[in-house]
Amino acid sequence: MLNHKYQFLIVWMVLFLAGIPCAKAGSEYRESLKSNVQFYIKAYGLADAGSNKLVKRACNVFEKVSQVADKRGNHIPSLKIVNSPGDPWTISLPDGNIVLSIKALEICYSDVSMTKGDARLAFIIGHELAHTANNDFWHMQTFMALSGDPDPWSKRLKKILEENSDALKEKDIEALSRSKEKEMAADDLGFMYAAISGFSMATLSLETNGDDFFTYWMAQTHTKIDISHPHPKERARLLQVKLKRLGEKIDFFEFGSRLAHFGRYEDAIYFLKEFQKIFPSREVFNNLGYCYLQMAIKKMPASLAYDYWFPWMIDISSLAESSLSRSGNEQKFISDQVKEVLNLSISCFESACKQDKLYLPSRLNLISAYFYLGEIYKARAVVEEALSLDPDNDEIKCLQAIVMMEEAPNVDMWPYVIEILKTLSGKENSPVSIQYNLARLLEKRKRNGEAMSVFKKLAEHPENLPNPFRLAVCEKVEGKSIPSPPPSTAPLPLSFKMPAKIGQDLQEDKEIQKQISNWERISFAWQNGMIKGDIYTLPDGTKILAVNGFVEMLIIKDRLGSVKDIEKRFGKPFMDKVWGKTVLSYSPKWSVMAEADQIKEIWISE
Repeated sequence: MLNHKYQFLIVWMVLFLAGIPCAKAGSEYRESLKSNVQFYIKAYGLADAGSNKLVKRACNVFEKVSQVADKRGNHIPSLKIVNSPGDPWTISLPDGNIVLSIKALEICYSDVSMTKGDARLAFIIGHELAHTANNDFWHMQTFMALSGDPDPWSKRLKKILEENSDALKEKDIEALSRSKEKEMAADDLGFMYAAISGFSMATLSLETNGDDFFTYWMAQTHTKIDISHPHPKERARLLQVKLKRLGEKIDFFEFGSRLAHFGRYEDAIYFLKEFQKIFPSREVFNNLGYCYLQMAIKKMPASLAYDYWFPWMIDISSLAESSLSRSGNEQKFISDQVKEVLNLSISCFESACKQDKLYLPSRLNLISAYFYLGEIYKARAVVEEALSLDPDNDEIKCLQAIVMMEEAPNVDMWPYVIEILKTLSGKENSPVSIQYNLARLLEKRKRNGEAMSVFKKLAEHPENLPNPFRLAVCEKVEGKSIPSPPPSTAPLPLSFKMPAKIGQDLQEDKEIQKQISNWERISFAWQNGMIKGDIYTLPDGTKILAVNGFVEMLIIKDRLGSVKDIEKRFGKPFMDKVWGKTVLSYSPKWSVMAEADQIKEIWISE
């Protein structure tokens, strides 16, 4: 409801930036008809997605936004686009339907890129979904239910609703205030829904003519300012405040994700949870779940933790050799504490999956979490779901085969599964995870010679193996564990001097104290002040994380050169893909994030 007039005599109809003229007369029956989607379909007819590309695009935008929207109302949201040339521009109805006029849709995409048009529409839809989620129709639904009931108590309840309705009463300041508050709340939630869905809300803060989106919309729809709604400038200001806060907090997500990369999961969780407070996106839930999953894995027996190689379940930090020791007598038993942490990871992964039914990373992580808990049937269900999203993904096919074997322990599925893995591993550029899992399955049936041949092939390129699996392979091939390469003592290949050193005391260093005053700073304090620190951003984009005054991590983003330049000096890195990015780890303390041959970031940690 971005701007509209109320139509009901006693209760209101939620409209967006426009509305049907307020009727002071008319039967309750007629008003109840207009709260039903059939009224608008009959009056205007549905727009055809087959012949109108914008209609089809709008349906896709609605699908994305509705996936992340709260479902606290009584109905499942649905979008109906009608062939209305104007009023009603957009309406959210008590039955969960959102009615959008074809003209409103055209305005969204008029004279702008498809990306900006998507963002406009996503915010409009998010706003209406917020009204549905907040059950802003309670007064209307209850009033209609009581209408016509002769019981005296029903009449008394109906009178109470009349007196407390948010219907437009120009002299009722309290009612106007409640109405404005609901609109602002819908703007707030609508922004969140649209942003979490991946649409760029920053594009709404300024239109091509210098106005904000709200002013632009009113001009296009020839709508006057409604006293029951906030002023367009007020709404634009709320949007700007949300964007500013999001921009400030994004550093918590960046450092949380990178701390997780270095195996500092407990620290990472604080940062990710802080960002989650304002932006509970699928990526945040996935990365939180990843941290909990890795914490659980570290406490598991190695025979369970690294029995199979699950995609996306990657820890390239240095692990103690003892955690990988395989005595042969180890039981695949996990403690109640580990189960509790695994359940936390599952909760996070499930939240990420609910937000986006096409999001693959959390589904792959969820498979491994269910597998570790022994919930094989649930793991199988998620495998099938993941495979439907990416039918050509050989790693998922490998998981499907492994889960199938574990699903039926009393049926000998081993020959069938081995045949699948041999076929997959025989393909050109076969993922090394499939080859590792093939070797493990051969080993389980005492096909040690054949298993060793696969392990030796893997050992030829240890740089392709994440640390735990690299150590396991080297242990098999050479009969001993090969430790991680020692941290490089050579200076980083940068063309400028680093602003601070890891472990440096910023409070005691007088030289750096002079520079700090010119840096942007975001402070934090958690656990009643026991964990506190600052994130500094330098003019060149470099970021410094200081905890209790000491430098813990650097993220460097300026003048970084190419991957080839670094390889000439430090040799081949240990490659990994974390959260969709290519990360090259040169030591347990520093890594680079690359795109093609260019280095985009260098991460340095304690």
